[in-house]
Amino acid sequence: MKKVLIVLLSIVLINCKSQQIPSEKEAVVVMQKTPCMGSCPDYEIMIFDDMRVVLNARQHVGMKGTYTSEIPESTYHEILDSFKENNFFEYKDEYTSNITDMPTTITTFRYGGKEKKVIDYHGAPESLKQIEQNVHDLIKQLEWQMVEED
Repeated sequence: MKKVLIVLLSIVLINCKSQQIPSEKEAVVVMQKTPCMGSCPDYEIMIFDDMRVVLNARQHVGMKGTYTSEIPESTYHEILDSFKENNFFEYKDEYTSNITDMPTTITTFRYGGKEKKVIDYHGAPESLKQIEQNVHDLIKQLEWQMVEED
């Protein structure tokens, strides 16, 4: 009987651990899109070095809530390569304008012991826009599982 209880407890603990969402500070890439007065997507997506992806979908994304998925290794490396090849660490910290009601994209990249956050409100280089689009495209490309809320 004791062995059965230990096995059951182990299964419960493993299942609980699989539902845990890692911290944003552990992510290699974090991208947040802020809302606007219209139907701009509002979400945060985090990519981890173990190929896990977490999506916090708030509005205008086609789903709401917290979701997890796994990114194919080749796609993970393509995204990392786009950050490296476009010298993400060399972008300005912020691209802004006096234009109102634009969504903001906030992207953080952690790699090689460095961390850089770029705020893109308006006027960012096309290469940064392409990086943002590549990360955004994961929402439609991946198969998502909703995370049970406690």
